Amino acid sequence: MMNTLIVTLLSFPLVTSWLFWGNNPGVKMDLGKIEKTPALTCGILGGVPRRVQKIQIVSSSSKAGKEIAVLGQSMITFVSCENYEINNQISFMEQDIAEKKSKLGLNPELVDADNDGNLEIMMGGGALGGVGLLDETEKLIWSFHPDHMLPPNKMIHGDLDKDGTIEFYVADPTGLYQLDAKGTLLKKFSDGWISDIHIVDDPHATKPLLVALTHRREFRFYDFSGALVRKFKPAYRFSRFDIVNWPSSPNILIGVKGFHRWRAVLLDLEGKTVFDHILPSFWFAHGPEGVAVRFSEKEPPYLAVVGHTRGLIRSPLTQLSIFSPSGELIYRENLKANKGLCVNDCKKGKNETLLAGDDGCTVWEYSLK
Repeated sequence: MMNTLIVTLLSFPLVTSWLFWGNNPGVKMDLGKIEKTPALTCGILGGVPRRVQKIQIVSSSSKAGKEIAVLGQSMITFVSCENYEINNQISFMEQDIAEKKSKLGLNPELVDADNDGNLEIMMGGGALGGVGLLDETEKLIWSFHPDHMLPPNKMIHGDLDKDGTIEFYVADPTGLYQLDAKGTLLKKFSDGWISDIHIVDDPHATKPLLVALTHRREFRFYDFSGALVRKFKPAYRFSRFDIVNWPSSPNILIGVKGFHRWRAVLLDLEGKTVFDHILPSFWFAHGPEGVAVRFSEKEPPYLAVVGHTRGLIRSPLTQLSIFSPSGELIYRENLKANKGLCVNDCKKGKNETLLAGDDGCTVWEYSLK
């Protein structure tokens, strides 16, 4: 008994160091093609760490042209697309706002819900909170929680019928729901647990489709009316997905779980595997997210992918991987946990840059050297 205890104690550091080898912040691979510079720092984001939840390009009636919004759970910072100078900030530090936001969960996103030029704040769900919409003064407009025992998994917005008015779609343990801009339930597309949802511009369809992932890892494609267009079940173990326009047509990005590694896999909209790359030494738990970024107007787009650790023993991390147009891994870095990934196409010139958050303290800009 005592010998077993001694062996266990002596081996614990070795096991933990093996489990988390490479799982610390910093650049892990760099072929010298990517340049990294700070776009925003802690001071601009309010002086204290606020984990970045989303970075997006927005436009509103109160501001001419486009700007970048950096969203956290307690603050939104608006900055110039050209030079990242701060334009405005909205704070959620007041107690009543914090309480409302905690009830609505995580994943804030700015959206013009009623097409009036003013931006509302969509709370997309996560953790144990519900989903809903706040106005520009942070006043609750509506919330949606179909099951009083289980929170919704995710809410997104889109315009599937292309009539100029957006709808909201909710993935829930009880099914898949369609709401209008006022939060009124329009239709229930399906029953059963829906884990994740996205909207895709299918080149074979006249209008966008809603892609839903069931609890049994089956993809289902729906049109605006709720009709099932197609379905397929990949032979992989995964729990979330994203849509990326890389190499060209829209494809489905999944993170396949493995032993002490995970794989970034791209499926076409029929379920065929078009890209498969192993990313070792990282305990993938959440994600993935991906974007296609045209670093150079003279080249096809690059692919940026992020995945997240769970952070049971140490602080959670986000791994950023950048692939060349040919699919070669050219850059890999571990950042402090964030969910912010955005392509900035508003700077002078035709080249795009990539923005990624770093625990709210810094937003980094990545470009081609």
